[in-house]
Order: sequence, then C-alpha cells, then structure tokens
Amino acid sequence: MINPEHISTYEHDDYVLMILDHLHNFSLDDEMACLPPWRRDAVMAIHHEQGKRQSVAAYRLLMMLLERHCGISGHVAMAYHDGGKPYLPHHPNIHFNMSHCRCAVACVVAKRNVGVDIESIRRFNDSLARHVLSDDEYLMVTASPSPQREFIRLWTMKESKLKMTGTGLRTDIKTVLYNDESIYDTIINDNYFVTVCLDNS
Repeated sequence: MINPEHISTYEHDDYVLMILDHLHNFSLDDEMACLPPWRRDAVMAIHHEQGKRQSVAAYRLLMMLLERHCGISGHVAMAYHDGGKPYLPHHPNIHFNMSHCRCAVACVVAKRNVGVDIESIRRFNDSLARHVLSDDEYLMVTASPSPQREFIRLWTMKESKLKMTGTGLRTDIKTVLYNDESIYDTIINDNYFVTVCLDNS
C-alpha cells in the first residue's frame, strides 16, 4: 500500500494539495485491487509500468483527499469535459485536478475551479523556451541566475492555468498569462516544481 509517510500535504484556505514522490515504493497490484473496475481498466490500457503507477497514484491521492477533507468515502465516478478536464458528476461543488511528472504525482481539491501542474527539474532547453514563452518571458528567463528553474516556474504556471480553464491547446501558450488575474501558488523542492492555479474571476 502507499505509505502515508511518502505523501506531502499542503493545506490552504481554498485548496488541499497532496504530492506522492515515491512512485516505486508501493505494490502496483495491491493498489490496483483498490480501484473501481473502470479505473482499473483504464490503468491496464497503459503500456508502461511508470504510466500505470502514475495513474494509480493520482486516483488514490484523490480518494484520500475526498475522504479526509470532503467527507466522501468510497469510489467516486469521474467524467471529462470536452477539453479533457476531469470532474466529479455527482459532486459538482468539488473541484479537483491531477498531474504527474517522472518522479512524482500531485492531486488537488478546491472550493473553486483549480488546475495543478508538476514538472521535474531538468536542463534548460532554449528552443522549447522560445516556442512556449512570450518575448518578455523569454528575456526574463534568460536573464535569471537560474534559467532552468525560472523556465519551469513559468511553465508550471502556464500548464496549471490551461488545466484550470480546461482549454488546453486551444489557447496560445505564449500569451496564456497575459492580463491574468488567477491566483498561483508554487512549491519547489530539489526534484520538481508544483504550481496550483485558482480561478479568481
């Protein structure tokens, strides 16, 4: 089973975030046995073990958050909006989002529309930065003492905003932060950045 000691929990007035960063320290078979059939089938359709672990962990974190912070126990049904954003059809007032990277999984529940993105810290890629950043953002990143960390900070902000709105690739990622009134919280450790985006409209 997933060891609670491997889960970091961050409680905010408007949301609760859980992060699991030991993806290989639990029995995949045991955790899959705890899933509802529809989620188990979805996991089985994933070809790589890493992807299976990420999917299982994300759903298990959601179940923990719903039980501990929303008073909802047992399995819940999930559905998806046209843009691919998941929601709980039987609990429309509960907002949630999930994300994963190579080394960790994050899940957040909130009182308002929310998105989350987690990204591993990696080497700065200039061509990628030019592709996804506005001119001003690119100059800010390249002038930073740590371009890779500044890039990942902005990238997780952009991704969490797109996941909060559910618009995905229909929005120009270069301009997604223009005139933006959303609320952002970023958590940084040695291995990853996590950003939560909350609707402030």
